[in-house]
Amino acid sequence: PTLEIPSPSNKLPHGMKRTVYFFNRFYRPDPCATAQILGSLCDRLERAAFQVKVVCGSAGYLEARVRRPQTEVVDGVPVIRLRSTAFGRQSPIGRLLDYASLHVSMAVFLLRQVKTADVVVVTTDPPLIGVTVALARLFKPFKVVSWCQDVFPEIAMAAVTAADHWEGRRPVGRLALGAVCRGLSGLRGWRDWSLRQAEAVVAISDPMAAALRHRGVGDARVRVIENWAVQSEAEASTVATLRRHWGLTGNLVLGHFGNLGRGHDFRTVLRAIEAWVDVPGVEWVFVGGGHGGEILRSRFEGSEAPVRFFPYLPLEILGSGLQVPDLHWLSLRPAMEAHLFPSKFYGILKAGKPVLLIGGLDSALGRLIQTEEIGFVVEEGDSDRLHALLRAVAADPGTLARMAERSRALYERAYSGERQQDQWATLLTKVTTGSG
Repeated sequence: PTLEIPSPSNKLPHGMKRTVYFFNRFYRPDPCATAQILGSLCDRLERAAFQVKVVCGSAGYLEARVRRPQTEVVDGVPVIRLRSTAFGRQSPIGRLLDYASLHVSMAVFLLRQVKTADVVVVTTDPPLIGVTVALARLFKPFKVVSWCQDVFPEIAMAAVTAADHWEGRRPVGRLALGAVCRGLSGLRGWRDWSLRQAEAVVAISDPMAAALRHRGVGDARVRVIENWAVQSEAEASTVATLRRHWGLTGNLVLGHFGNLGRGHDFRTVLRAIEAWVDVPGVEWVFVGGGHGGEILRSRFEGSEAPVRFFPYLPLEILGSGLQVPDLHWLSLRPAMEAHLFPSKFYGILKAGKPVLLIGGLDSALGRLIQTEEIGFVVEEGDSDRLHALLRAVAADPGTLARMAERSRALYERAYSGERQQDQWATLLTKVTTGSG
C-alpha cells in the first residue's frame, strides 16, 4: 500500500523545502546496484516534495577514468560529482587512494555547501565515509541518516579471513593477513561512533540491523528498510534477441548477474561446472564482473564448458536480460550474512525467476526461499548436492515454472519498491521536521 506522505515543507516558511543530500560514490548512469537503487529513490522523493541532491564521485564504476560533468541534472535530480584520483579497483593501493581523495572532497563539500537545516543521507561507499560526515558535523550540526548497504570493516575482515585466502600461503603471508585483520578491527570503534551521531541508521536486512544493535548503535536508532528491484519490465522480443545473441540452446540456463565479488562463494559453482559433461543441456551465463567472476572467466573462457561471460547490461534492457536464465543463482556466505545482502535477489523476483542460493540453509534469505518455495538452497562447498540438484531440475522443468510464478507473486506482494520508498519518505519527513 502507498502511504500518504506529509510534506516536509509544512514547518518551513513560504513553502520552502529542506534539502536532502545523498552521499554515495556512484550515481546514474553507473550500473552498480547502489547507484540505481538511489536513483529510483530520488525519483520518488522528488514527487514527495523533497529538494533532493546527490553528491558522488566523478570516476566511473566500470572505467575509473571515465569523467562526467562536475554538475548536471540526471532525470530531474541535481548531481554534484566531486573530483578524486581514479586508479580503479585493480590495485589495492590505488583503491585506497581513490577512497581517501574522495573522503577529502566530500569533507570540503560538507563544510562549504551543506547548511545546518539540511539532511545528509550517507551510504557506506566509499568505506567509512560516515566517519567523515560525523566529523564534519562537529563543525556544522546538520542532520544525518546513515544508510548501511553493507557493514564495513566487518565485510572486509570476513573476506580476508575466508579459507581461500589462507590456503597455500607462507608464514609471512599469514602474518600479513593477520595484521590486516587487526588493523581493520581497530576501525570498528570509529564506525560505531559515527553511527551513534546519526538521527537514524537504516539497515537493508534484519541480520544487519541485529549486528548493528549488538554493536551498541541503539535499538531506537536502527531500522530496516530493504532494497528493491530497479529494472524495467521485460520485452519478449529483447529476451529472444539476447538469448540468440548469447548463443543459448540448452534446456536449462543458469545465470548470475551483477558483481561476484570477494564476499561471495564461487568455488561451489566452479566445481559443479567442471562436472558439466554429466548434465547434458545445462548452460551457464555470467553477466557482470567482480573478483570471483574473473577467476571463473580465466578458468572456463575458451574451454569446452558451456559457460559464457558478458559485460553489465544497460538498465533499460536489464529486465529483459534477467528473463533469459531459467534459474538464477546468487551467493551469500554465512560469515557475510550480517554484513551484506545480495540486492540482485529483488531483480530476480521481479523477473519472475526461481532462485538458487549458495549459502546457509538456516540464513534469513535461505529460510525465505524455502518458506516461499521460490527456489533452492545449497550450502557453501556442497558441489555434489548442487550437481544432483541440477540433474533433477533439468529432468523436471515444471518445478521451475511453479517456482517462477511464486517469485513474481512475492515481488508484487512485498518488494515492488513502493512500500520501501514510502518508508524512506516517512523517515526523512520525520528527520527534517524533527517529529521523530
